[in-house]
Amino acid sequence: MNGVVGFLKDPAGAKPATKVLLASCLAECNRHVAVEVGAFAEVELEGSAAERALAALEFLCTVLGGAVELRAHTLAIPMLVEMDQMVMKMAGRGKEHGISVMAVIFGGGGSAGGGWLSNGASIAGRVQGASNTCN
Repeated sequence: MNGVVGFLKDPAGAKPATKVLLASCLAECNRHVAVEVGAFAEVELEGSAAERALAALEFLCTVLGGAVELRAHTLAIPMLVEMDQMVMKMAGRGKEHGISVMAVIFGGGGSAGGGWLSNGASIAGRVQGASNTCN
């Protein structure tokens, strides 16, 4: 996971790294690892990978500590301003993911806050259609 997160800020590697991060986040155990290695700080919210990045952030907010980490991150407010401007230009799923992440920052939602994002299984089920484990 360190390698994936390391490529998120690399212009040449951001798009494929975001795809890998999102695919990895389908399994809850990988979300914990992504939070531990600092994926929140490295996710790039610009360009063609922005929708996937927002979806990955939404997944990361569903694990214990993920929502807390996002709110505690020093870039949470600048990220929110950037996200607000970007989300308003998006349509469909990208806008939904962005609004969910903003709700975590503003409303204290997520697994640690007991909000409406606390059920990571339902989000994962919508995205992949089946359970995914890290055995």
